[in-house]
Amino acid sequence: MQKILKLAKQNFFRNFWLSAATIIVMVLMLFSISFLTGLNILARETIATLKNKIDLSLYLNPNLTENRINDLKTSLENLPAVAEITFVPSEKALEQFKQKYQKNPLILKSLEELNKNPLGAVLIIKARQSTDYQNILDILNQEEYKEMIQNKDFLDYEKLISVLNRLTKKIQLVGLAASAIFLLIAILIVFNTIRLAIYARQEEIKIMKLVGATSWFIRGPFLLESCLYAFSGWLINSIIFFFLVSVGQPHLNQFLGIDFNLVNHFKENFLLYFGSQLLLAVLLCIISSWAASKKYLKT
Repeated sequence: MQKILKLAKQNFFRNFWLSAATIIVMVLMLFSISFLTGLNILARETIATLKNKIDLSLYLNPNLTENRINDLKTSLENLPAVAEITFVPSEKALEQFKQKYQKNPLILKSLEELNKNPLGAVLIIKARQSTDYQNILDILNQEEYKEMIQNKDFLDYEKLISVLNRLTKKIQLVGLAASAIFLLIAILIVFNTIRLAIYARQEEIKIMKLVGATSWFIRGPFLLESCLYAFSGWLINSIIFFFLVSVGQPHLNQFLGIDFNLVNHFKENFLLYFGSQLLLAVLLCIISSWAASKKYLKT
């Protein structure tokens, strides 16, 4: 086995530039797979964050009594579509309003000139499903609720989620196409690299046959050589991908508005994501080299 490994390393470094080209294609193939995996994870986390941000705020009339507010809250909680209701008293609503417009002196000065709090209490409604908000809005538009509700604030993230889903699917299609192309190129390059290695060692192979070398001893170095391509490509891809994700993660989180550590996620699931990539690369190279040796190496 030690002799087979030595011959495999000799083949690997003998045609250095061909080996380098093979490894580069392996890196491109594995990086496209890593990119797609990262994209799917980020898209999933972004959509989950957006869904959590969806709510319906009801700004109640300031003259509503506490009993009427409680009755309204109870009737809304009994709706099947409502998952949770948060009550914000008028005093807290005023504080939040001041904080929101703290950089607008005109609004703050206008509030100071008023003798009383112009804001009523606020009910923040969370629906069970994002599609339930329209049903809740339809109910609140009924006559019995109109006199109690001063204003409604509903930021519909569903449209943004829909756009994000469509964009993610398009990027995935492009990524899958790129992965398939690199996969095909990698198979062809490994096949031809092993074929050239066989031609370069024809004299050695003849001598091996004459001295009674086994079929495995002759084929083994070529199979191990292809495994070196797979491992080298996998290692370089892992280093590059983790470096890029580490550098880009703060900017991605800020841009997407999420709080998610992608680096830690990949570290915690390293065997699942990168172990499967190594297995894929090794299988691909072994199959390609086996096919080449089967066709060009008569043992």
